Order: sequence, then C-alpha cells, then structure tokens
Amino acid sequence: MYAARPLGRFSKTWISETVARMTGFATNDFLRKPGLWLSRVHAKDRIRVRQVFQAARRGDAGIVEYRWRTADGTYRWFLDAVSGQGDGTNRPRQLIGLWIDITRRKLAEEARQMIEAQLRQSLDERARLARDLHDDIIQSLYAVGLNLGECRQVLAADQGRAQQLLNHAATGLNAVLRDLRLYIAGLEPEASRGHSLREAMRSLAAGMQATGLIQWEVQVDPRVSRQLSPMERLSFIQIAKEAMSNSLRHARAQHGLIAVRRCHGAPTLLIEDDGVGFDVRTIGDHAGRGLRNIRARAGQLAAHLSVESRFGGGTRIMLRLPVKAR
Repeated sequence: MYAARPLGRFSKTWISETVARMTGFATNDFLRKPGLWLSRVHAKDRIRVRQVFQAARRGDAGIVEYRWRTADGTYRWFLDAVSGQGDGTNRPRQLIGLWIDITRRKLAEEARQMIEAQLRQSLDERARLARDLHDDIIQSLYAVGLNLGECRQVLAADQGRAQQLLNHAATGLNAVLRDLRLYIAGLEPEASRGHSLREAMRSLAAGMQATGLIQWEVQVDPRVSRQLSPMERLSFIQIAKEAMSNSLRHARAQHGLIAVRRCHGAPTLLIEDDGVGFDVRTIGDHAGRGLRNIRARAGQLAAHLSVESRFGGGTRIMLRLPVKAR
C-alpha cells in the first residue's frame, strides 16, 4: 500500500515495505524524490494513469493497470487501486492506493493472445489451402478426367482424336504436378506466374475447351488488368477457374464468356455461360464448395459479388472490386 499527495506529481508520503520489495527501491527513495513514481510510469501509460489519479483527487475511486520501470531497469505490470481520503470536504487530504504486481498474469494473457493469433493464422492458412486446392488442383484433375473419359469413347472410332485427347490429358497432369510443387513451396500456381492476366485466362479457357464440350471467349482490358494488385489478379484467375469448372461440370453449357473490364468505375470480373442454370434462391447457405470459395475470395477483396441464374437461362457471375485510386 501507499499514501500520496493529491496534487502535482502525486508524490508518495508513505510506502509499505511490500511496495519497496516489488519495485527494488527503498521506501526513502520515494519520500526523498517526489517525482520518482510518475517518472517511471511507462510513457504510453502515463496519460491513463494521470486521468485516474486526477479523478481520485476529485473523490472518485479508480483502478488502472500500467507498466512501471523497477530499480533494475525492467518494466513490470501493476494494478493500482487508488481512492481519496477526505476530511469532510470535497477535496481529499491524501490518496490511498493498493499496488498489486500483475506481471505474471499479463505475460500469461500475452502468451494466450499470441497462441490464439497463431491458431487463427493456421486455420486461415488451412482454409486458404483448401480453397486453392479445390479451385486449382481439383478442377485441373477434373478436366483431365473428362479428356480421358472422352478418349475412351472415341478410341476405336477416331484414333487421331484419341491421341489429341491423351496429349491434352498428359499436359494437364504435368501442370497439376507443377502446381502441387509450387503450393508446397508456397508459391503461386503455374497458370498465374510470369503471364499477363489475358494469357492466364486464355490458358484456362484452352484447358477447358480441350474437352470439346464448351467454347470460351476471353475479353481482358489490359488497362484494367495493369491496375490490379497481385492478390487481386490471382483471385480473378482462381474465381474464373472455379466458375468455368462449374459451367463445364454442372451447367452443360456450350458457350461461355470471361471478361475483365471496368464497370461503374471499378475493375470487374464477369463470367457468363449459356447452360441450364439454377434457382439462386434455393442455394442460400447450402451452396457447394465452389460457390462458397468464390464468396470467400470476394470477401477477402472486399468486393461486390452477384450471382444471377435461372433455369434454361444460363448463369452470370460478376465480381466488382471497390472503387479506389488506381
């Protein structure tokens, strides 16, 4: 415990031996040096401490936690409960306080917060890897499977076509292996490295068209693509790949459009197909992993996402980035 003057630097008039042991200073050090206590409060905590003590001077009790530099030069955390002791007037004659060393508790809290942050980071990384593997590796393997399935059907009747499909499948598998190695190394997938956005989109379209089931038109405004950050560019590619794969697998579409353009002043990604469509109202929280991944990526970009579809009328997915100086 301690007693302090209610004015100026709140210099101590009495210090218990317990406080002296906690701080490493002798009791006389506090009494002979009026500014000792306040001068050793951490600079970032000093304003809060002053506010609590000024309130106590007006008669209000207060509690404040702050760092205080002990005699050996290290900072320790203290909980300080202070109140005014009056003489019947509105102005206390002195302040009475209780000091409690809470350093261990604070260190435990900081350790817990650090562990929680690391856990959140690990969970976020796990979710990101799940999205990336689904959007890239699994979709690529599905396209390879379609090529091999068609190859089996035409093998006897058209060996030239079968050979072409086998070549596409081999190329696709090699790309999957490269992407897996890059994911293990923590790098971007092969389709997005060292290429312009237009080239990356055309590469995706070519891979999907190799199945012979759908034709894609690619329109990329280079002025817009140059304004995208690396994260935005990669997200555009991954969202396009997911949407295109859905068109191939579920929509039974014959034609599709991928466009990167400016819409209402913002970079926009558009994917359309002429497939069977679906009722958007019935999807809700029961959307498949593909659509959930698209929504998650849109959320990471703080982008506006719209999904429009109806039975027999195809599907239209539009992602519009926030308008900002680019």
